[in-house]
Amino acid sequence: MKKQWNSLQQFFDELNLQCNYVVLRNFDYLPEKYKCDLHGDIDLLTDDINKMVAVTGARKTVLKRYRTHYICRIGDQDVEFDFRYVGDGYYCKKWEENILKARIMNDHNIYIPNSEDYKYTILYHALVHKKEIAADYCEIITGIFGESPMNLKGHLKKYMKNNHYKFSQPFDLSVIYNFRNIPVILTPRRFIYRFYLDIAMRLRYKWSVFTKILR
Repeated sequence: MKKQWNSLQQFFDELNLQCNYVVLRNFDYLPEKYKCDLHGDIDLLTDDINKMVAVTGARKTVLKRYRTHYICRIGDQDVEFDFRYVGDGYYCKKWEENILKARIMNDHNIYIPNSEDYKYTILYHALVHKKEIAADYCEIITGIFGESPMNLKGHLKKYMKNNHYKFSQPFDLSVIYNFRNIPVILTPRRFIYRFYLDIAMRLRYKWSVFTKILR
C-alpha cells in the first residue's frame, strides 16, 4: 500500500523523529505550500537516502539509478522531491556532512542550513548547477552579498578553498555542472554523457529538417 501523508506538516514532523535532513532552499513558504513561482520541488539533503525513501514512502519518477527525483502523496497531491545525499557529489562530501551537523530548525519545525551554509550553497547552486540563473536566485544572492552572482565566482572559490571544500560533479547526470563558470576537468562518465546529449541533439535537428523536406 502506498504511504499517504495528511499534510506537509505531518510529513516533516515524522522526518524530525526519524531522519537526519535539511531542506536546502526555498523553505520560506513551507509547510503551507510546496511550490514557489519558479521552483516546483523540495530539495532535501540527507545522510541516508534509503532510510529517507522508506520513511516517506517516496516513489521514483525516473527509473535510472543515478536519478534522485521522487514523489510523495501528501493530501490529494503528488509532491515532488529531490533527495540529495552525503557522497552524491551534489556538494563536496565534507560540506554535505557539515551542513547536516550545523543544521538549525526554523520557526515551522523544519530543519534548514545555518545562515552561512545557506548563503554559500545557494550561490554554489546558482553558479555551478544552473545554465541560466533564475530571477529569484539573482535577487536572493544580490540581497545577501550585495553583488550579482556572476560577480561572485572568485568569492565562492575563496570560500571553498578556505574551508577545504572541493567543487564536485554530481553523480546525478541530470544535474548540470556549469564548467564555464567554474572550470574543471569533466569526469569520464560526465564527458560521455555530454557527448551522448550532443549527438542526440544533432540527430533530432537533422530529423526535424528531413521531415520538413518530406512535407
